[in-house]
Formats: sequence, structure tokens, C-alpha cells
Amino acid sequence: MVLPISDSLVWGAPNESVENLGLCENTDASAIIKASSVILGRDLHSCRLGADSLLCGSVAKIVPGAVTTEVTVRTSGENTIGAIITNESACLIGCTEGDFACPVFQASSVIFGVE
Repeated sequence: MVLPISDSLVWGAPNESVENLGLCENTDASAIIKASSVILGRDLHSCRLGADSLLCGSVAKIVPGAVTTEVTVRTSGENTIGAIITNESACLIGCTEGDFACPVFQASSVIFGVE
């Protein structure tokens, strides 16, 4: 799946799902990624990881909660990816709005849809 501009991600789908959605090259589709399945790191763009998708960008928004923090990253392709991380992890990472960050996730966390 290629997202607008320059973002791409991996989706592990059975052929039946691809056929049922009518997906083929250049089909418009939307991707939903479960926020609690997104791992957030900094300076991961040059790392070799076992994860399927790595999209880097800048932290657009941080919303701390009682136990978890929601971090929204705007990718270089102008898409947004949300991550729900523990408050402890948020402190360890030390992100602030505008910082470089990399959401990482597996193909099994991606749901595709078409209109």
C-alpha cells in the first residue's frame, strides 16, 4: 500500500481479502492502524528492524493521560500516525512537539478499507 506523497506500509492480507475489497494497483484505500500496536522511537530511521513498517516524521501533538500518553506523528508524506504509550515510556523517550519520531508497527496491525 502506498500512502499519499511518500509513505508506504506493509499489510499482511490473505488473497481473499484483497479480492473482496477489489484492491489492485492505484486503488484508493484507507489504512487504520491500532494506536496501541504502534511502537514509538526516536532516531530509528537508520536502524534495521524486524517490524514491517517504519514511518518517520515530526511529533504533531502530545496528549498526556492518567496512565498513557497519546503521541501523534506527522510523517514526511503528511499522514498522521497515533501511538498510545505509557507515561513512563513518554518520559524515557523525552519527545516534545516538533521532535523527530518514528512510529513502528507490524503488518498484522493494519486494517484497510475502500469506499
